[in-house]
Amino acid sequence: RSTLNAKTDFIPKETGGLLGRYYNGKDFNNFITSRIDKWIDFDYGWASPFSTIHEDNFSINWSGWFKINKDDDYIFELQNDNGARMYIDGKKIINDFTD
Repeated sequence: RSTLNAKTDFIPKETGGLLGRYYNGKDFNNFITSRIDKWIDFDYGWASPFSTIHEDNFSINWSGWFKINKDDDYIFELQNDNGARMYIDGKKIINDFTD
């Protein structure tokens, strides 16, 4: 397990956030919408990020860049109910996917 505090540790470059691509289903093949998310700190519970997204069967892919202001050790954390993956510089650093 790793921890990312996107609110304080990182400043997203240029866009002011990360591009979130929202999909129905868990295979990223039914694209619904996208938006810039300033923070990645959501707890949808039994809710949905959008009215057009299923309540318990959706996926989100965030992409973008972080500007890190100083050399240091950083902790990344992902909490999910069915699975998550995280890549940094094209390298998979977290692979926690379940069916």
